[in-house]
Amino acid sequence: MKKNLRVPVLAAALAGAMVLGAGATTVAERVSADLRPDITVTVDGKDQTLLDKNGDVVYPITYEGTTYLPIRALGNVMDLDVEWNGKTQTISLYTRTDTKPEDLTLEKLTVRAEEAEQAVNDLKAASTYAGRRDQYDLHSDTIEDIREDLYEFAQLVNRQYRDGEMETADFNVLTTKIDKLDNRLKDALEDLRVKTIDNESGKLTVYEEHEQIVDELESRMKEIEADIKVIRPAGTYAKRLEQYNAVAGDLHLVSRDVSTEYRNLGTDRKEDRLSSKEYTAFNDKLDALDNRVKSAWGNLADKTVGYDESDAQPGVSGGATYDGYVSEISGLDDRADELVQEVRNFKTADGAQAWKTLEKKIETLEDELERLEDKIERSYRDGKLTTTEFRALDRLLDQTDDKIDDLDDRYDDWYDDHDDDRDDDWEDDHDDWDD
Repeated sequence: MKKNLRVPVLAAALAGAMVLGAGATTVAERVSADLRPDITVTVDGKDQTLLDKNGDVVYPITYEGTTYLPIRALGNVMDLDVEWNGKTQTISLYTRTDTKPEDLTLEKLTVRAEEAEQAVNDLKAASTYAGRRDQYDLHSDTIEDIREDLYEFAQLVNRQYRDGEMETADFNVLTTKIDKLDNRLKDALEDLRVKTIDNESGKLTVYEEHEQIVDELESRMKEIEADIKVIRPAGTYAKRLEQYNAVAGDLHLVSRDVSTEYRNLGTDRKEDRLSSKEYTAFNDKLDALDNRVKSAWGNLADKTVGYDESDAQPGVSGGATYDGYVSEISGLDDRADELVQEVRNFKTADGAQAWKTLEKKIETLEDELERLEDKIERSYRDGKLTTTEFRALDRLLDQTDDKIDDLDDRYDDWYDDHDDDRDDDWEDDHDDWDD
């Protein structure tokens, strides 16, 4: 079972999230908090990986009942710029927008380029290839953003010269400086590549990555099944609820990660990173894992909160809560039926793009169903649903889930049959300023 790691942290490092009262101390105070790699952060329903400025994964912490997030990592996933002023001990958050016209100057672009160069110079390469790849993605995006703005500035200079607002001598001096700055950024990008993804030690093939993930999921599932097996039902409902919660968190994480692996597996098959045979083998393993997860939920409930239904929180029936969940599931089930009809009516002549739109609808519905499952699970743990109601809702969820799984299978079958119809992605590279 995954344990929380006890780590000493400074109060000032708690993401800047503590609001201090008028009489509060302004001196950093050392406290002991829990590092929480088991806590998942989502934005608009999508799981997020929190990264520090070097591209290394960081995790939330909990302190005295409150959860704190690393501020820079949170800024990244919320599309906010984060600045730290060491002199004033101030953290500032800014909404990211397109570069303002007044910031399109050679001086400001040079400062940004120097900061990017320094970040690359100071970068300590991660020990794993996956970590080094994340570092490259993070810093290369920053460098490319500066190059984009430098290109815009070059276009502005060209227009001013063409319109007679700039002398030839000034134009030549400025364009020479622009070219030199762009070359520095290219060099920084090359240095970053050498420091990170050029080192392929520990790099896994796509097949090996999925193999590692599935093996890890199977190992985690084996531990959970062992924990459930040794449970001896406590004598009271409150104690059995504690037993249930002690395992349910880890089981929920495995369930979530199995769903994520299903999606990633499908994506790699569609992008030809996995053969049909490899995809089928992994998909079969995930199906087996998914069945084990469902059995584990049932076994856990039978040994804990559902052990003695006569003692299962009398008078705490969900009532309106149960009816509300039935209504929500019914709404999702109706949308699943509509999508089934859309898939049946789909014509090959509609093309790959139209089918991708259908795929997006399927994924959205799948995400909503997962979030509803989580809500129902929390309500059950909080005693807002009886065991009978929970199991009834679980059966309804399974029916809708089966429809969505069938839609996924139909998509994969269609995609395999029309593999040659995919549109190729392309992107422009404006290394030459005159393009």
